[in-house]
Amino acid sequence: MTSLSVLCVSLLGYAIIMYPVSISKVEEIKRHVIELPLTGEGDLYRAFVTSQEYTANLGGLSGADQKCNDRAHSENLCGDYRAWLSTSNADARNRVRDTAYYTVGGRGYEYKICDGIADLTDGTLDNTLAIDESGEPKPVSGPGPYEWLFTWTGTVPDGTKFGTSPVDFCNDWSGIVDNALVGYALSQSVEWTNDEVHICEREHALYCFEYRKDGDCDGYFREDNDCNDTNSTIYPGAPELCDGFDNNCDGAIPSNENDGDGDGYRICAGDCNDNDLYIHPGASERCNGVDDNCDGNIPASEADNDGDACRVCDGDCDDNDVTVSTTASEVCDNKDNDCDGVKDDNLIRNCGSETGICTIGSEKCVNGVWGNCDGVQPQQEICDGLDNDCDGRTDEGCTCTPGNAQSCGSSTGACKSGTQVCESGGVWGKCTGAQGPSTEICDGIDNDCDGSTDENLSRTCGANIGLCKQGVQYCENGSWGECKGGVEPEDEKCDNEDNDCDGTVDEGCECPANEQRSCGVDMGECGKGLQKCVEGIWSKCIGAQEPTDEVCDDLDNDCDGEVDEGYVCEEEEAQQEVSEGIQDQEGESKEEQGVGSELIIVALIVVLMVPLAIFVFYQYMKARRKGAVSKPRRKVKEPRIPESLRSPLG
Repeated sequence: MTSLSVLCVSLLGYAIIMYPVSISKVEEIKRHVIELPLTGEGDLYRAFVTSQEYTANLGGLSGADQKCNDRAHSENLCGDYRAWLSTSNADARNRVRDTAYYTVGGRGYEYKICDGIADLTDGTLDNTLAIDESGEPKPVSGPGPYEWLFTWTGTVPDGTKFGTSPVDFCNDWSGIVDNALVGYALSQSVEWTNDEVHICEREHALYCFEYRKDGDCDGYFREDNDCNDTNSTIYPGAPELCDGFDNNCDGAIPSNENDGDGDGYRICAGDCNDNDLYIHPGASERCNGVDDNCDGNIPASEADNDGDACRVCDGDCDDNDVTVSTTASEVCDNKDNDCDGVKDDNLIRNCGSETGICTIGSEKCVNGVWGNCDGVQPQQEICDGLDNDCDGRTDEGCTCTPGNAQSCGSSTGACKSGTQVCESGGVWGKCTGAQGPSTEICDGIDNDCDGSTDENLSRTCGANIGLCKQGVQYCENGSWGECKGGVEPEDEKCDNEDNDCDGTVDEGCECPANEQRSCGVDMGECGKGLQKCVEGIWSKCIGAQEPTDEVCDDLDNDCDGEVDEGYVCEEEEAQQEVSEGIQDQEGESKEEQGVGSELIIVALIVVLMVPLAIFVFYQYMKARRKGAVSKPRRKVKEPRIPESLRSPLG
């Protein structure tokens, strides 16, 4: 068996299996009829699958939209439809309205598809989108009875594009090269928009969703300011007709198109009074002094010269007297006011009143004048608890009736009521025994007697001294609460702040925080240093050159302003000379030990001459310092002579 034969047999088998499914699916579609009555086809947004199929070369989105509108308009669906297609830079979900969509009705198959975009893109439709623009189930296509009802979509279940490049959408629906995503119109699940990927040269249907309504097919859309989408004579820019509508949708109805009285005649149709139902062209004339038939004339019998609203045609017996007419009441004026042929009609009327002490009486009209009233008449008001002047008020001008008492003051809160007694002349006396209101204080009592206790009482607490800040205390249950929102005192720190809020900064501190000062002396060989204040105490002197013992070096070593003072230089020189003399004597003594005892006497004489030599040297140095050098005077210490060399003479 050839491959072609195998393919044919396979297709035939698949067709046999799928044919009953196809028939049952169409029957299922027919059973999805909405049971609830629709609000009117003009109020529903429609969607359909095109009966015609196309390659993916649709002319872009605009071409696809035009194909949807061509199919819709062929069945007198006058709205503006958009194809359910995504492109590389557009999502199908943004091309439909967020509203409920229904299939095309009128043939028994109308049913709801979704309740809005969220419902449309949640992966499940309420019913399939397999009804075409004519309202019939879309015929399936393909070889044999295959249920091939594919539609171009390029859109995944959430309504967004399937891909990012134009080639993923058959060059954004302008070519037949490459592939694109298709949907399956007989599916209620995600496959309705996301079923398979087909080559672009295949022919498939389009889903079309109504985007703008044009219920009256006048070419203007409800969403684009067609102010009445059920009347084809009403649209933006339409000529105004004498019909009482805003035909041109400018928001105003010409005043001459009004039919304010609802008589079926408008001003533009000749109604000369649009506020009266009985005045219009052709109306019957009435006895009203008005041009009822709008012919421009008022009959003479309808005149009302005296303006009493009664005309000659109404039986006015004196059209020059406003008090005389058929509708007038007879009054005591010696005229036939009601036009019954009798003057004053023997009028009798009640007089007076039953207010206060007064009583009703009667009086008679005689020749147009009323006689005397025979009832009790008003008198002058006195303070007696009666309405003497019959004006409905008792003892007006009197505050009270003498002898009467009443409570006064208030018993609210801390207040207590008292008593007032009416004194002669109808004036209340003083309120005795009452306790009045006082200023509200925090004590759990309604001091001001206004019905509220300790209402909204607060006061400041603490002090605005140093680092402290005042807070607020609120009255709670008759006592002051804690201080809130303030800054409390702390232990004083050496930080240039008044921490304990006593008005004094850093008390008890030796120095201010972070302060610095020089220390030591800047004299002789000495140099100043630096002290820092650390936690209120001066630190050691850092970097200073301290004094040392004075030595003979022509410098002020002890930094007292004097150089080599205290004869240090003379002492050193004397000690040096003594040291040298002693060394010489010791050397000679060693050399002459072998000489005789006569040399010992000579040595003793030499030793005795040393003090004299030191004294002479001292005097010499003293004269020298006073003369050429002028150095300070030094005290010369006597050299220490060993005991063995001292003279016995002392």
